[in-house]
Amino acid sequence: MLTGGISCKGSYHNINQDYVSFYTDTDVSVIAVSDGLGSRKFSQYGSEALCKSVIDIVNNTDITDVSLNGICGMVHRKWLDMLKDKNVDDCCATALFCFLYQDEVFLFQLGDGLAGVLTKNGTEVLFDDKSTHYINETDCLDSHFDVSLWKYRCFPADCFCGAVLCTDGVEISPYTEEGLKNFTREFITGYSGMSREEITEHIRSWLPEWTGTDDKTIAFMINGE
Repeated sequence: MLTGGISCKGSYHNINQDYVSFYTDTDVSVIAVSDGLGSRKFSQYGSEALCKSVIDIVNNTDITDVSLNGICGMVHRKWLDMLKDKNVDDCCATALFCFLYQDEVFLFQLGDGLAGVLTKNGTEVLFDDKSTHYINETDCLDSHFDVSLWKYRCFPADCFCGAVLCTDGVEISPYTEEGLKNFTREFITGYSGMSREEITEHIRSWLPEWTGTDDKTIAFMINGE
């Protein structure tokens, strides 16, 4: 399984508030991205804590019999613990992650951005439905846990082709379910058969110039050697 990710700072502030993490081994593969809320002064710490929390839980916890709701709760508790020396409500951040564990692939999304998976049976996308929010409002990790705000899916690993996660700085048009599915399919099929290094360098060549002034972050997991 190939995993990787790229993050680049936007043009209108001095700190990249996004974060990306990825990990792969013989038994597990993990990708995670997070976008710190610009309205919170330490949100870059929140986005970093989310990505590191996911990697730590998948690598060091037996989640065989844990429900998808339960995984959301575990991530939130780990995130709070990693930020215990800060006011966590100054560290609000989104959460998008995907991991291969045993014979299943899990996809999670909270807040802005795209979490997309391509399987042999079709394309699935999770994203924030702006019809229920003001334009600059999003769900996020904060001091209170509300599992109803999370979206998640689970897929058999034997039909998995790949996954892509994007913070909302990677502006995708049209921002509709079909538009996001098209982006997911084109991204994964376009990079299938390439090495991790080739994928990473190619993304690095176009991501900074992609439409939008916000921080831009992409993580990928593609079924390959």
